[in-house]
Amino acid sequence: MNLQNLVNQKKAQLKARQYIEFTDDEITALNLNLIQDLISRLDGCCLMKLPAAEVAFFDWLRKEEPTVWEDLWGEEDDEYLVSINFLKQLLNKTSGFSICDLQQEDNFWFCGQHLKPKARDLIPQILDKIQNKQKLKLHEAFFSGGTFISYRYMAFRLSL
Repeated sequence: MNLQNLVNQKKAQLKARQYIEFTDDEITALNLNLIQDLISRLDGCCLMKLPAAEVAFFDWLRKEEPTVWEDLWGEEDDEYLVSINFLKQLLNKTSGFSICDLQQEDNFWFCGQHLKPKARDLIPQILDKIQNKQKLKLHEAFFSGGTFISYRYMAFRLSL
């Protein structure tokens, strides 16, 4: 990926729309070093629209958990614009964009870094149970240290 071409393209988007957008292919081609350079060249102070997969998740969340959605985005904000400084979070394909700033709702939306190794090992089994509509045991919901797997996010992923 040619960094200067990407910077020029994103600067043009920013001028035209007041925010930038990345395709899935662009995100796949990025790494942490490129992201740091890109943020630096864009002065680190522009808005970025979340990619299509994340928009689909938040549209789903708006329908399934409207109070959580409103806590995150407000009553009318469906543009899904965030700081470009969150771009590096999008490199992690398994957990998606982290939800960590809920003000009114309980926050059960942990990112992958919050999961203990034992909890990570249980995720495939738990997903199978959810997909097969089987009842979950208490220990499958809560792990050592109080870590809770986001069943709402898993339910969304299964609905795709």
